[in-house]
Amino acid sequence: MDPFETRLTTTAQRLGWDEEVAREVRRRRGQLVSEPALTASEIAKKFELPESEEFELRVLGMRGTPPPQPDGTHFEMDVRHPVEPHAPQPDDPTLGDSKAMPKPPPTPPSRKPAPHVTYPPTQVASARESERALSGTTFREAVRVAHAASGEEGALNALVAKVAAIASLVGNAHRQGIVVRNLAPDNVLFGEAGEVAYVDPRQIPTPAYCSPEQARDPNGALSPASDVFALGCLLFEALTGTALFAQVGREATLKAIVDDDRRPLESPWPVDDALKAVLRRATAGSPGSRHANGALLAADLDLWLSDTPSDHPPLADFESHPGEAEALRNAAAVHRAEAAVLLAQVPPGARIEDKQPAWTLQDTAVVEDREAARLEREYVAALERELVLQPGDAGARKQLGDHLLRAHKALEDAGEDGIALEERMRALDPERFQSYLDGVGRLTLITEPAGATVDLYRYELKDRRLWPTHVRTLGKTPIVDLRLEMGSYVCIVRHPDCADVRYPVLIRRRTHWHGRLPDASEPGPVVLPGKAALDEGDVYVPAGWFRCGGPAEANAMPRAWTWSAGFVIRRDPVWTRDYLTFLDDLERAEDPEVEQLIPRTPDGRPLVSNAGGTYAVLPDSGLAPDRPITGIPWRAASWYARWYGTLTGQPWRLPEDLEWEKAARGVDGRIYPWGNALDPLFACYEQSHAGLPHAVDATMYPADSSPYGVRGMAGNVRDWCRDSWQSREGIAAGEAPPVIAPTGPKVVRGGHYAMTGPGLVTWMRSRVDAATCAPTLGFRLVRRFPA
Repeated sequence: MDPFETRLTTTAQRLGWDEEVAREVRRRRGQLVSEPALTASEIAKKFELPESEEFELRVLGMRGTPPPQPDGTHFEMDVRHPVEPHAPQPDDPTLGDSKAMPKPPPTPPSRKPAPHVTYPPTQVASARESERALSGTTFREAVRVAHAASGEEGALNALVAKVAAIASLVGNAHRQGIVVRNLAPDNVLFGEAGEVAYVDPRQIPTPAYCSPEQARDPNGALSPASDVFALGCLLFEALTGTALFAQVGREATLKAIVDDDRRPLESPWPVDDALKAVLRRATAGSPGSRHANGALLAADLDLWLSDTPSDHPPLADFESHPGEAEALRNAAAVHRAEAAVLLAQVPPGARIEDKQPAWTLQDTAVVEDREAARLEREYVAALERELVLQPGDAGARKQLGDHLLRAHKALEDAGEDGIALEERMRALDPERFQSYLDGVGRLTLITEPAGATVDLYRYELKDRRLWPTHVRTLGKTPIVDLRLEMGSYVCIVRHPDCADVRYPVLIRRRTHWHGRLPDASEPGPVVLPGKAALDEGDVYVPAGWFRCGGPAEANAMPRAWTWSAGFVIRRDPVWTRDYLTFLDDLERAEDPEVEQLIPRTPDGRPLVSNAGGTYAVLPDSGLAPDRPITGIPWRAASWYARWYGTLTGQPWRLPEDLEWEKAARGVDGRIYPWGNALDPLFACYEQSHAGLPHAVDATMYPADSSPYGVRGMAGNVRDWCRDSWQSREGIAAGEAPPVIAPTGPKVVRGGHYAMTGPGLVTWMRSRVDAATCAPTLGFRLVRRFPA
């Protein structure tokens, strides 16, 4: 019986098709060439078959479109655009250049790979996409045929080459962020020309090919390493003809996978140590111990098939790559800084010719960064290849560990997730990295006056926000070298003679959080304000380090750890009622400037009037006594700050750029004042309104509150800052000395009620001319403490 008849008989028995359906399938399959319009959908319609069986017809060779899933996805690898196997992609961090990854020979003699072609992963397609035939031999059938003829020379190599082809196909999916989740022998088809396709109409994982992490939590998040485990199961099946896990029933099989109760490797062919090492790595229990993606497994299999390790340059040829990469990155940083200096000297409206020298430097920096990344990829690929060939090479293991450590530190310094690297470090050398990965740091907290009680709260994620959860009372200050697990905390510091102080703390891996000034040798004290030093509505932000900055597209400060002196900031922006009091005071004093300070629309119309002897908001102005004042230029906000300072006897002013950012996000680099997720319930912005967006009382969105308790810094209205505008390129990392001028562009911070979500991030900086009057722009006040 030919393979088609075998598949048809099996499918008909499984689905209960009668002989008439089978005859129709045979007839139409023979007419595909001459009558391509005869499709699977026509057969399904004729016999009233469900959509799932229409897909079964398509797998048998009928033309047609598979039934769309609820999300519109079609589960089939696109077989129309073949690409070279393992060709390094520009953005692929796991592969070096084409020289480092040998292509398999075109014929399959002994110990040479059979040809295979890889294809890009599925793309969401319309149900109206042109129909095409899909037929071939499943991987399971290929294994059965090969083991039936196990005496034939080259049969083992041909099977391993098929696994390499599947791994390369899956690697292409991994490059695009796709985890396949269900690789099984019946889900992979090989065409007559050796082309490979993945088809899975249901996406229900086959138990025997689940990874341990998938077996423990079928609905959990999976990495490409989970697919690598399934590929390892396919490799075991290719070598032995049987499944790696042989238990009967779904639950028993999943338990066997979790317990690592696997079959021994018993193959009709001699399997050498190199291939066994590839199999062990692919089916390791820990995701971090496996190949990071399908492309790396394919490369290992191709290396074994080629049987020519001498074709690869020795590891020593790559050992200078890290130093060269670092030199290139340093050169790129210098060129970017030089470009920033040149651009700062050129007006925005200057000719292209005037900007070209700076652009050339920027382009050079991009090329240098790309070359540095290529060198690092080559270096890592060479180390991993060396460890596949020589698992006991301690030197290569140490070099790879050093590289992973540097990369992990760089990720954490940038505030990014390094979990995948942590898994690789644990798998590579658990003894070496245990202390580092445990993530214990230290805390020193000294206060002035001493003897304050400290309660420690850890920020925990709850309902998409970071909530402070009480851990324990640390005792009285001074607290020196206290060991704490990694995490973001806030210390509530209480002293009988002082106001309570919120002191956020970020404990990083094996670091010491202290109050040491940038050039000091000893930790400095956190000064606690006396009870009379703060008025109702004042919020104290203690001196110390914080993580500032963000991406260039947000005009953010460069990412850096930055020292900020202590200051007091008003909990809320200046309210309209308070600003009207200010205008009334100037009016009584017959100040000639009062007319220039009243809030206005962008086209200059006043929003308030003193027709009744005192200032009041005009109808339809959008202002309300219990909402933030808006529609005033920078000069008016500065004037109010001086007036309020005279009224209270305190040196109030507008906040500096970095002061605003620290007050909004605390010290841990969070994206929003409340954490790292956004929801219309958390802040006043465009999506928060059923009707037209408008400003509100800050108390209406209590979630929009910073670690210090400052309100309304993500949404509602934006804030004028004291600083004149400086572009990101003109600011050294972590340094933003205020440049004050009465006119010109100013820094504006925060989001507003008509803004979309992306504008609410704490690092967003806007450039606004000082004369602007906008209905979305207000201000708040700051004073230095201690003075």
